[in-house]
Amino acid sequence: MSELQQLRDRVEELEYVIGLRLPNPHDLAMRRLLRGTRQVPRSAEILGMLLKRELVTRDGFSAVLTRRNDDPISDKLLDIYICYIRRVIAEHGIEIETVWGAGYRMTAPNKRKLRALLDQLAEAA
Repeated sequence: MSELQQLRDRVEELEYVIGLRLPNPHDLAMRRLLRGTRQVPRSAEILGMLLKRELVTRDGFSAVLTRRNDDPISDKLLDIYICYIRRVIAEHGIEIETVWGAGYRMTAPNKRKLRALLDQLAEAA
């Protein structure tokens, strides 16, 4: 990820924190989709990262998730989150791919399916 993208992500995060931005409907729909999984906010954040980026490394997840919470996230805990998320989205025909030695990603067709599902959930609310 480029330095510019990292800065844009950080600005967006800070705008949410200070109230300049409201969560978009997809953020709220993602939390509804993941209700019942372990720690919905973190699970939604992980899924959101996968939706926004081409590839997310373990270090990328760790940097973002640790920044928002003082407790560092271990590799095993990240595996558990990914497992829970996979279980929920698999019911809708959506997959997260493991890129061995690199991280995780969602293909473009899976991202389209997820966005369509989030649109449906946002409209239903």
